[in-house]
Amino acid sequence: MTKFSPLIVGVCGSAREGSFNHVVLNHALAHAESLGARVTKIEMKGDTFPNFCEDLEDRDGRPTALNDIRRLCVEADGYIMASPEYNGGPTGILKNFIDWVSRSSNEVPGTPFRHKPVGLLSASTGRLGGIKGLQCLRMVLGHLGMHISGKEFAFAGARENTADGKVTNEFMASEVEAVAERLVELSQ
Repeated sequence: MTKFSPLIVGVCGSAREGSFNHVVLNHALAHAESLGARVTKIEMKGDTFPNFCEDLEDRDGRPTALNDIRRLCVEADGYIMASPEYNGGPTGILKNFIDWVSRSSNEVPGTPFRHKPVGLLSASTGRLGGIKGLQCLRMVLGHLGMHISGKEFAFAGARENTADGKVTNEFMASEVEAVAERLVELSQ
């Protein structure tokens, strides 16, 4: 791994402790790192950013954490995003992250999303694995000009296929790894 290795940023749409989406995202990031990528994960909690509102931005300024996170996103060569499905879409935390980071900034100029590849994951205890949320997320990210990697995975039956914060099912692990492999390939 060198400074010329692609920088892959992991973003999780769940702030829940022990989230299956964190488990799946961590597996993908570890695999990307094993392939020579530099990886980092943006840790978001429910209060990392307030709900996006231009009136709040005008009144209170930009959230404290935003410049550092935006800088990391501008430097990113690609992303792996994982999100549970809430009512057929990605979580509010992930959408709020996208809304804040995509705002232009004099302090941190540059493009955080446009023309960058993204691999998509979701995890759910149900049989569909959160696939409907990925469809909606794909639409939002495509609107921003991101290149959807062409390899995504909805990790179904997460309770049965993970243990102690690790993916335990070989097939599921290989599908998550395939998302990371394709993203590393596109990010070079």
